[in-house]
Amino acid sequence: MPKNATKNKLESARVTLGNIDEDEELRTILAAAGYAAPELAHGHTLYDTVQQLIIASNAAQGAKLSATKEVVALRDLVEDQAKMLAQMARTIFASDAEALETLGLRKKAADRSQAAFLAHARLLYDGALGSPKILDALAKVGYPKERVEACRAKLAELEQADIAQEKRKSEAEQHSAAQNAALDELEGWLQRLRGVGRSALAGRKDLLKKINP
Repeated sequence: MPKNATKNKLESARVTLGNIDEDEELRTILAAAGYAAPELAHGHTLYDTVQQLIIASNAAQGAKLSATKEVVALRDLVEDQAKMLAQMARTIFASDAEALETLGLRKKAADRSQAAFLAHARLLYDGALGSPKILDALAKVGYPKERVEACRAKLAELEQADIAQEKRKSEAEQHSAAQNAALDELEGWLQRLRGVGRSALAGRKDLLKKINP
């Protein structure tokens, strides 16, 4: 639900409940129509619940954005590292089909998805680290085992960040759904109150206005 729509509904609920709290005559008439103190307290509880869920939802959205930002930064770094190593490997193993196959470099990847990229980079690093011959050749052109391992570790960090991002996205969706459900419940309560009010406050436009701000 758009933020402005949520804000407007909450403001209408706040004003309605506040007007009832401040007007004894209005409370008396509504109590006779089934909206005594316990039911009005329920309305306040619904309102407070929505407020709390909005805070939780905003926090979840913030966590999701932070996780996404981390993934984007890590992916940029890992992509650069993998691209540099792949270019170097293609150069030094240009005539070694077996080495290129081991590194997953025989064919260019057509799939540009995150999952495909992770799989391709994993094959590149694990292929290199699992082959003494490839490691020896890479070490001679500035890629000792320690450097390859550091790149592989950064890839693992990206994989974990990717998992965390998906979790944060799911949590944000759940919080948003809970917020919307609570707001719908509050709206339903207000609609019923106003429906009863139209009959109970017939001829009292001044009081009707207070529950329909």
